[in-house]
Order: sequence, then structure tokens, then C-alpha cells
Amino acid sequence: MNAKGQAAAEYLIIVAVVVIIVLIIVGVLGGFQGVGTGISEQQSSSYWSGTEIAIQPNYRLSSTSAELTLKNNRQFAVQVQQVSFNGIGTLSSGVVDIGPSSSADVVVNSGATAGCVQGAPFSYNVSIVYSEPASGRNFSVIGTTPLTGTCQ
Repeated sequence: MNAKGQAAAEYLIIVAVVVIIVLIIVGVLGGFQGVGTGISEQQSSSYWSGTEIAIQPNYRLSSTSAELTLKNNRQFAVQVQQVSFNGIGTLSSGVVDIGPSSSADVVVNSGATAGCVQGAPFSYNVSIVYSEPASGRNFSVIGTTPLTGTCQ
């Protein structure tokens, strides 16, 4: 009878050791980072810096507008017609011309970021509509990663 109790105790100790090892491995690999908060601001900035029409990491969002620096990563000049946050947005300057490998500062307004509260984190799905004036072709960047940060 004593052997059964000893076997059960050994089994529980082995299970506990395995659970501890798994938790250590997951912690080291970063498996619990950002649980419940989505992606980090660094991941968002990294993604948006590499898109065709990039959003540079110096963006500032408030409850009335979004101030962005857009960079044209295409090999041809583009005209940016719209930048929208969760489907809402108007460029305050209208169409913005950006040459190849060049940047332009833009302001998006018209309630696109109305839910942004100073000091609170934000996460918006962003899309950018642009064209190539030389050919008349239209393009859009529909982000697969949200733009995240802290409202100003």
C-alpha cells in the first residue's frame, strides 16, 4: 500500500517539474509577451515602415487628427488620395504627391481618430489608397498589422 502512495507522489513531482520547465521555456521565448494587448508598438512600427507606402515611426495621433510621415517605397512617383483608420479618414491637404524613395508629412482628420484619448493606447486598422500618375494605375495598402501606439 505504501508503494502506491510513493508512486503517486513521484508522479506528481515529475508532472510539476515538467510544468515548470515548460513555463520557463515559454517565458524565455516570449510566449506570454503582450497577452491580451495585441501586437507591440515596435512590431507595428516595423511592419508599417516596410510597406509600399510606409508610415514612419514618428506618427502622432490625437482625438482630432493623425500626423503621419508617409514614405514612398515604390520605384515611381505616387499620389496618395486617402489614408483611413478603421475605414474613416480624409487627408487635410487633399492628394499628396510623393516621389520615389521620398517622404511627405500628412494630416488625416475628419473624425478618423475620434476615439483616441490622451495617454491611452490605440490600435487602428489602416489603409492607404494611392495611384501612379504616369500610368493611371490605382493601388491600395491594406494593413495586415494594426498601427498601435499611445494617443497624444
